[in-house]
Amino acid sequence: NVSEQLARHHSIPDTPELYRCPITTEIMNDPVNAEDGYTYERASISEWLKNNNKSPMTNLEMGKNLVPNNSLRSAIMEFVESYERQSKGTDTDVPDADC
Repeated sequence: NVSEQLARHHSIPDTPELYRCPITTEIMNDPVNAEDGYTYERASISEWLKNNNKSPMTNLEMGKNLVPNNSLRSAIMEFVESYERQSKGTDTDVPDADC
């Protein structure tokens, strides 16, 4: 479960900014696209939209429709899992030195 993995690795070094919510700057677990064209962590943008009708990024008015960003979620999961494998020394993506 990616949320459990993220809880163990609150801050992973060299995390791409694309994987971080622009509101919290934390790695996203449930990324969603908002009407302003930006991707946010669902809980963060939902909370923002309770009290605001403007984008936190552009300050322009926007609707409250959110669409899951499944490809980004998959990429984040792969990134976190790869970090865990590297941390444990079991990353199978690294070629053997004998090759």
